Amino acid sequence: MRSNLAMKQSLDAPCQQVTTKERQQIIDQFETIHYELSDLLKDKLLKTDGYQFTRKMNELRTFARNGGIYTI
Repeated sequence: MRSNLAMKQSLDAPCQQVTTKERQQIIDQFETIHYELSDLLKDKLLKTDGYQFTRKMNELRTFARNGGIYTI
C-alpha cells in the first residue's frame, strides 16, 4: 500500500475516519516490514495533515532502507 492514500484531503468527518484507518494500515505495514515505531510518533503521525504524514512516512522508509536512524 502506498502512502499516497493519505494524501486525500477530506472536509467531512466520515472521510476523516477512513483516512485515519488508512494511515493506521500504512503504519502497521511499515512496522511489519521495517521496525516498530514509538507510540508518541504513531500518535503524531495520525494527527498530522495528509502532506506531512506522507512526507514523514517517505522519510521513515528512506531511513529504514538506507540504515539511518530517525529521531523526532
